[in-house]
Amino acid sequence: MENDAKKVIAGLVDLQKGHLENQEAKVYVGFEGWKTLYNEILNNLKPGDEYLAFGIGPEEFADEKIQIFFKNFHLRRAEKKVVAKIIMKPETKKLDG
Repeated sequence: MENDAKKVIAGLVDLQKGHLENQEAKVYVGFEGWKTLYNEILNNLKPGDEYLAFGIGPEEFADEKIQIFFKNFHLRRAEKKVVAKIIMKPETKKLDG
């Protein structure tokens, strides 16, 4: 029984190591970071795929260059038939119409 437990533990440790080796993190900063992130989303997803996101707040949406970027992004996203599920503040949704 002790040998069985050791085998299970060894298997779990190996499994954990495999998951740790495959982890990746990226940091996106500022408006250029947003553009990079969202362009990567479109480049990596296929028609019918979906992505989940938190939407920007009304303060950020007040910036005209951000409004233009996201309107163009969502036009390209819709053209590619990528589905977006976005949680956003009700105030921002009202601004977007």
